[in-house]
Amino acid sequence: MPHSDNQDSHGATLSGLNQRLNYLCDQLEAEEKQGEELKQMQTERQRKFWFDAPIEELNLDQLMKLQVLWGGLQKKVVDMQVVRRLAVGSISAPLSSTNYAGAIDLNVATTAEMDAGVHP
Repeated sequence: MPHSDNQDSHGATLSGLNQRLNYLCDQLEAEEKQGEELKQMQTERQRKFWFDAPIEELNLDQLMKLQVLWGGLQKKVVDMQVVRRLAVGSISAPLSSTNYAGAIDLNVATTAEMDAGVHP
């Protein structure tokens, strides 16, 4: 009968190892699926938000759009600095319709506008 106990033990060991293998295969499959989903999300994000890509990966058209956007952003920053300097110089002055802050467009271009080359 010791031979039978050895077979039972061997069978239990094989069964346990087989269960573990199946579990690990399922985990691997889930990880691979998740990796593919993340890769697709990254590709979609790069398509939508091309301006987040490293500068070396942008094509000429994208670089030109980016230059226009940066120019617009730079102008807005300078305008805001002017408004702050004026505000500091006249803190007690009441707000009026001629206030410079009203003339500054603080809207940021949408992705669609950037893709179309339109900027605020």
